[in-house]
Amino acid sequence: MNAAPEAGRGRSDALAVLVAQVGMLAASLAVQALLAWKLLPAGRGEYAVLAAVGTLLPTLCAIGLDRAIQYQLMSGKIPLSVALGSLGLLVPVAAGGAIVLLVAAGAAGVPTTPPDDAGWWLTAVLLIVGSLAHTVALRLHIAVRAYRRYLYANLLQSLVSVGALLLVLAAFDGGFVLAALALALSYLCAAALSVRWLVGDAGGSYGLLAPERRREAFGFGVRFYPTLVGHAVDFNAGTLVLAAMATSSEVGIYAALSALMLKFLIVAQALQEALLPRVAADSIGIPAIVAQMARLAVVATFVAVAVFLAAGEWIVALLLSPAFVAGVSVAWWLAPGIVAHAASTVLMPHFEGRGMPGVVSLATWVGLVVNVASLLVLYPRMGVAGAGLAMTIGLFVRLLILLFRFRNSSGTSFCEVLVPRRGDAVLAWTAVQSLLRKARTA
Repeated sequence: MNAAPEAGRGRSDALAVLVAQVGMLAASLAVQALLAWKLLPAGRGEYAVLAAVGTLLPTLCAIGLDRAIQYQLMSGKIPLSVALGSLGLLVPVAAGGAIVLLVAAGAAGVPTTPPDDAGWWLTAVLLIVGSLAHTVALRLHIAVRAYRRYLYANLLQSLVSVGALLLVLAAFDGGFVLAALALALSYLCAAALSVRWLVGDAGGSYGLLAPERRREAFGFGVRFYPTLVGHAVDFNAGTLVLAAMATSSEVGIYAALSALMLKFLIVAQALQEALLPRVAADSIGIPAIVAQMARLAVVATFVAVAVFLAAGEWIVALLLSPAFVAGVSVAWWLAPGIVAHAASTVLMPHFEGRGMPGVVSLATWVGLVVNVASLLVLYPRMGVAGAGLAMTIGLFVRLLILLFRFRNSSGTSFCEVLVPRRGDAVLAWTAVQSLLRKARTA
């Protein structure tokens, strides 16, 4: 077999992945800037609540089955055709359940569901369908290790979101509902592309889970369900709780600053996605590699956060508009939690890939409860900055739980997970050199 074409393809893949990641980050920052400059804090707060409602409800109604089917595909228990057929059935059922919940919430008079706004309702429904379909498709890309397609689907979603936002906010001078509609359309476009790829890979044949696999999937889904709900609520918890206590402007400032800070988890999230299939295929969960990836994620996130904080007011004024500069204090309080969450993000695949989702569920929900309880105490005393500190407290509690369980299950000490080593720098530098070399020769 000729190695030259394979090497050329590898260089091309590496360059494509790099370009996609950079494009996704740039597009994401552009979205945040457009939302902040055009909607200002009050409109940004309304948008955050609508987006949170539209993306949280599908997770509630999927009951973890999407992740359970992904796990079965990653571990080689089912083929792609069965995974695709089963998830193809799950999406309309879960989306229908989410819409029923939304209608029930509106009938009950929940403040975040205004029943007299038809545009709000239509946008919420499209967000439910689009976000669920996009998320399910991304899970399948990861399961079959199609990382390039995973990145391309995310890149398309980001680019369509930017284009649609420019159209509705600039050309039509739209408000927060039209901005959320742009987000929904971007999810639907990316999901359509992913489905086309996946259908081609499946060869046009589909199936459903056998009874034994179905029972196994429901068992896994029930155990993992609290984790998925916790993740969905996690960074929306502050927004939703604040919406009941604070003004729309305060909610908007918190939502914009926390969304911006989450961009610094890009390295940790990339490592998480790459680790999950490898852990699922390994009998002991490759703890040494997980620990090293956690250290790299912590260092990369710390450096990014430190650079941002050094010029926080200037960056926020330029990117989000001067109206959001008052929220820089939120970023300072949130920064330690973001660094801690980088380690948690990489530790989670160790438990998820080994069929131990209960550990992640416990850590996620304890941290979430601590976050909400802290917010109720700190907001009256510190204002919106208290929301940042509350999230940091919750994220540290989550990390501690994961660290203790990781040590117990693998014998890996806290220092091995958190304290950088010389070999980490060598590995990171070698990876950067290799990527640059491939990019130059592609």
